[in-house]
Amino acid sequence: DMIMFKEIFIRIYQLIMRPSAAWQKMDEQGEVAQSLFFSRFLFPIMGIAALSCFGNVLGEEFNAQTLEHVLRLAIVEFVKFFIGFYFLVFLLKEILPSFSGVREKEHIERFVGSLLALYMTVDIVVNILPKGFSFLEYAVLGIFYVIWTGAKIFLHIDDSKQRTFTLIVTIIVLVVPIIVERILYLMMPGINR
Repeated sequence: DMIMFKEIFIRIYQLIMRPSAAWQKMDEQGEVAQSLFFSRFLFPIMGIAALSCFGNVLGEEFNAQTLEHVLRLAIVEFVKFFIGFYFLVFLLKEILPSFSGVREKEHIERFVGSLLALYMTVDIVVNILPKGFSFLEYAVLGIFYVIWTGAKIFLHIDDSKQRTFTLIVTIIVLVVPIIVERILYLMMPGINR
């Protein structure tokens, strides 16, 4: 469905280029947006991130061993964001009462999913581009500003607590998928990027 992919691209573009407007629009959307969030945004982009792992073998000899390696990478890519999403939602539900922000599960899920979508976008770009562009992995650090704006506009965190909240959430959003990825690599010996 090309319309769905266009909507995904537009949402990610807006989160990157105009996060305040993107969060404001998401805040105004209600249950309809929540019901479509998983099926028309989060899970498709997880699938695209997993498929992007096949970009790692472009220009290489393709055989059964290469296919097995890429399939393992794709599984790790999908699972690290899938498990990471639910773990981050759990952590945010535990953390948010300290910051007196929005506590609805749906808001937290859309907040975390949107942040992970940016993380996945960076992974997709890094997987598709040649190895010399691996410095682009650091683009994910820009998520700090997106969290900063989302904390105020989408989660309604008090100004006095916004900086602390942003720092804590940035760290856990960046670290949780990496921890899940490392655990999966330990469970599948012989697999590296």
